[in-house]
Amino acid sequence: MKTKHTQGEWEYCAGGAFDKPSVKVNTIHGMVSIAVCDTSHLRTAGRLTGELLPKQFNANMDEANARLIASAPELLNALEQLILGNEQAIINNGGTPHLEKAKNAIKK
Repeated sequence: MKTKHTQGEWEYCAGGAFDKPSVKVNTIHGMVSIAVCDTSHLRTAGRLTGELLPKQFNANMDEANARLIASAPELLNALEQLILGNEQAIINNGGTPHLEKAKNAIKK
């Protein structure tokens, strides 16, 4: 399948752009940030408005988001390979709903 995302090995970076957890890709121009994970604006907004925000909006969530994003190309490739080699077996074993979910996730 043809990929639309930034090609290269995606890496988690603890102190990336703006000193926030980020994802970088090694390009011919060096390491480039492609995503910065920062929910601090949500925490600040909650303090300013007095709104109670879910506890998960914290630095740990930022790190977890960056790590998940960094693993996305590998997860996509693994899912594509799993489907490619096992589609008929998945269908034969009643896994059609899961197969459709996987294909829809790939389309995103």
